[in-house]
Amino acid sequence: MNTTPQWQYNEFKQLGTDYEDISVVQAYEERMSKFRNFNAEAEAIFSACKINSSHTLLDAGTGTGWFARKASGQCKEITAIDV
Repeated sequence: MNTTPQWQYNEFKQLGTDYEDISVVQAYEERMSKFRNFNAEAEAIFSACKINSSHTLLDAGTGTGWFARKASGQCKEITAIDV
């Protein structure tokens, strides 16, 4: 029996883009790279947060996982989570 009220938000229900398919990830990142510089964004974050190889990071709402992949070479450990 489902005891969750009908009005309650189901955070586990897939609503947006499903990034489990690598071709969807590649298409998304290609579209975004036309107006975003992913590398510059990541470097700005690393610099502002003074990220180094001893740090452990949490990437919450990781989406395609691009930042987590980039950060994996900059820090000790990264955990990337998303619904």
